[in-house]
Amino acid sequence: MARHLGFTLRSRFGMLLAITGCYVAPSERIGTSSSSSDGPVHVWTFNRDGTDSVGGATAALHGSARISRCRVDLDGNGYVSLPIDATVAGLTDATFEAWATWSAGQPYWERIFDFGMNTGKNMFFTPSCANGPYPNHPRFTGTVLGPNSEEQINEPTPFPTDVPVHVVITIQGPTWAMYLNGSLVGSIASATLSPSSIGATPNNYLGRSQYPDPLLVGSIDEFRIYDRALSANEVQASYQAGPTPWVWFSS
Repeated sequence: MARHLGFTLRSRFGMLLAITGCYVAPSERIGTSSSSSDGPVHVWTFNRDGTDSVGGATAALHGSARISRCRVDLDGNGYVSLPIDATVAGLTDATFEAWATWSAGQPYWERIFDFGMNTGKNMFFTPSCANGPYPNHPRFTGTVLGPNSEEQINEPTPFPTDVPVHVVITIQGPTWAMYLNGSLVGSIASATLSPSSIGATPNNYLGRSQYPDPLLVGSIDEFRIYDRALSANEVQASYQAGPTPWVWFSS
């Protein structure tokens, strides 16, 4: 999904200079226009660091999490935290969007994202659950009364491993929907919860659970949050467009 460009430069002294770095093409930045009221409220591209290019909520990297080739790499010993407790508490309708790669470091319960207060109040997406109608398959779930009172979307097809996957969760009133690579793969129409139901969320993680579950082995290219539910056409268009364009220089 990412766009690569490599070259070397020769200095005026005749030495070859290896140039490594990333930047977002100015004309293609996401959500930077003040007129784009329907755009995301947070965007973490992980092109250089944990900067949120829209909402100003800089992500923190923990443990062995590191940014490499304009993505955050997670080896099962690190994670990312997002300072967005006020955002989540204010969301009634929402979209959570990620470009992520899962390497199945553990068979169950690794997280792409998990926002919440504790094991009793949270919303999360896992590429592989251990129970329910489709064990070893993706699940999005939310609860304010603990794991025995979850509202869930369960996807019957296994989550791909070691390849980038576009993950989108939309919440609009009682309707929750899960999209993978632009296609609707699951939904429920009777949900009673929204992100705001959880209240303030001090624990907002990429790659980590509220529970003592394994940390994610994989990578996250980009993560976005919207304060509305994207339509199916918008999800498909976003999948086709890919994450925010960047250019990488190397010898």
